[in-house]
Amino acid sequence: METAAPDSRGTDRLRVPTLWAPWTGCIQNPLLCTDQFLFPSFSKTGEFIWSEDGENRAENKQDHRFRTVYLKKKKNMEAEKRQRKKASMAKHKNYLKQTIKASGTAFLEVFHKLLEETNANTDDVFQYLQRVYHAIFFFGHINNPQVNPKDFFPADAWNTIQNVFQRPLAEYNTHLPSQTPYSILLEYITKIHGGRKESILEELEKRNKEFLVNFYKDEKNQLQPRNFALSATVISHSCVNKPNSANTYGSSIAYKGTVPRQIMIAISALLVWDKVISYEVRCKESGRGIQFPNDVCCDSYKFKTSNNKYKPVCPCTKCYESYIVKFDPKFVKTDKQEDWPHGNCAETESLSNLLRDNEDIRNAVHTYDNNKEIVNRENIIKRFANEHEDELQKEVKRLLESCRFHVNQNGLELFTPAAFAYI
Repeated sequence: METAAPDSRGTDRLRVPTLWAPWTGCIQNPLLCTDQFLFPSFSKTGEFIWSEDGENRAENKQDHRFRTVYLKKKKNMEAEKRQRKKASMAKHKNYLKQTIKASGTAFLEVFHKLLEETNANTDDVFQYLQRVYHAIFFFGHINNPQVNPKDFFPADAWNTIQNVFQRPLAEYNTHLPSQTPYSILLEYITKIHGGRKESILEELEKRNKEFLVNFYKDEKNQLQPRNFALSATVISHSCVNKPNSANTYGSSIAYKGTVPRQIMIAISALLVWDKVISYEVRCKESGRGIQFPNDVCCDSYKFKTSNNKYKPVCPCTKCYESYIVKFDPKFVKTDKQEDWPHGNCAETESLSNLLRDNEDIRNAVHTYDNNKEIVNRENIIKRFANEHEDELQKEVKRLLESCRFHVNQNGLELFTPAAFAYI
């Protein structure tokens, strides 16, 4: 292929065999794909030249008719691109809705089975099911596209659900969950196994496997384990290294999706977690870390779908810098990108629960100011109220309103399950 000398505008022109395409008014390059066209004209010396640069050629007034053809083709191509993008978005939304429905249905099936197999008493069954139903209905509501509560159940079960679980159905779009469904599951399993770590992990492995089996049992749905929307990747255990010390557990935020995760972290920081934990989460990188007593330990485990087992995992950089405790395994600095937000990790809920249950630890925690002076618990709580609470409340409302959630005039309220009525 030869290259002609640059014309007066300094543009190189190519001499190659060409085909005239009369239906477009331009020359088609047979060496390129069929939708690439060459725009002809003559140089000042009368030499025939052509270019792939339609816009530059169209700027020449003598090529007005080629400009018209080029702009028309460009407009059609842009319209086709918009149509393809629109179709792709519609397909993605449909798949996301399918994923959420399948996740919620699988979770409810497994949780019902767990309650039956462990012979839970009537009060526990009713209390836990209300909380799980509400948390799943809430998750469906704040997603885009939304998933209605009715979509999580078989048609023949809906009338019973409406009659028995009236409060979750009435308040899933007005009241906030205090935990994700998986966190509620972890709470119940901790209760039935008396806080014994090995038993809890074995039970969770069993239920996680059941989630995934139920989730993608219908092969035509083409759902993958990584798409399950209500599972926690990591579980964390905290305790004081003393005989008969209480064990507390927490899960990573088990709501799939950026906005649902942001909402749940913000709700937890404002209304659920111990305010010392909330303060550190809101400080993010500027925080000095919460100093726990030296005998407080924290160990975490990551679930692997490849073998349905938990594997010990060291803390991420955010947790290592935020919570000064004895981590096992120890922290290891890596180059891996940690793109999850502060507050997402299981250590946050686990240590918050430890502060809730252990008064001595609760009163002993502290942080440091910029002058490295100790800031005790009381002053941490004051700082949270003065520096973060109002801003956090506005953030929660803004996020919820963007998801068509109705914020009560009385402010933000957590969901409280109804008591079982014996007849």
